[in-house]
Amino acid sequence: MSQRFAGTLWALFTLAVLLRLGPAAAQDQAPFLWRIDVARTTHYLLGSIHLLPESEAVLPAAYERALKASDVVVFETDFDALQEPDTQQRFLTAARAPMPGGLRGQLHAETYHALSEHLGGLGLPAGSFDSFKPWFVAMSLELLRYQRAGFAAEYGIDGRLFKRALDGGKTIEWLESVDQQIHVLSGMGPAVEEAYLRAAIEEDQPSGPQPETLLRIWRQSDTAALAENIAEMKSGYPEIYLRVLSGRNAGWLANLRQRLDGRKPTMIVVGAAHLVGGDGLLQTLAADGYTPTPVEADLAPTQP
Repeated sequence: MSQRFAGTLWALFTLAVLLRLGPAAAQDQAPFLWRIDVARTTHYLLGSIHLLPESEAVLPAAYERALKASDVVVFETDFDALQEPDTQQRFLTAARAPMPGGLRGQLHAETYHALSEHLGGLGLPAGSFDSFKPWFVAMSLELLRYQRAGFAAEYGIDGRLFKRALDGGKTIEWLESVDQQIHVLSGMGPAVEEAYLRAAIEEDQPSGPQPETLLRIWRQSDTAALAENIAEMKSGYPEIYLRVLSGRNAGWLANLRQRLDGRKPTMIVVGAAHLVGGDGLLQTLAADGYTPTPVEADLAPTQP
């Protein structure tokens, strides 16, 4: 599997939510970064963007400082495992549509027709994805949309922090195995997969939301705008919301509480969409008695 497909595997979990969502971010900004002080230990919770344009090639200095202050860095999944040929093969196997029938056999006729017309508008053959399942096609359309706008996984926050953590000798851990992430995608069920595909087609129109809006939300740490869009997703696509966001958040909580109650300074890096809203990690952790505090851009994170 190509690097593009490896990037696709984790790109979904932000793009599926932020599709409705200026100058390059300055190094002293701290978008979507919170500190959580427990006893005498400071931890950091970062809302990552998995795809960004080259204009964001310099990481915010506050991220670098938080990383330096942390002994352990926790990501959504194992980045090394994503690059293994066996993992890539399992992903592609899960994405393949059963034959005979293929993709066409898994969709209503009107959905397949809408997809064929949409692919034609993109300059792609109507049958480009006939051997894949609807969830993979939907995810690919989302990824292609952001790639056309110049966004790429190589500039994503989590991927770059992973490399820095590795180079810095940090302990690296994760919240989900790659197989768990594959199951989130492949276990959607036919109706949810088709709804996801139709939504991706509808959103990928000139009148639809633009990737630059995602960039603005991230740069400005606009939690209100992000929460509003997540609420729209919950209302319009409740099954996808449960599978991609709230269900995964609930599954992480015990792990996160254990880490936050530990003595090792830890930086937790998850997609920004996981942080806000009624089921978001910020509100849930606050209800548990933790106090997430936004990191001020001009204040270097330090241990108390």
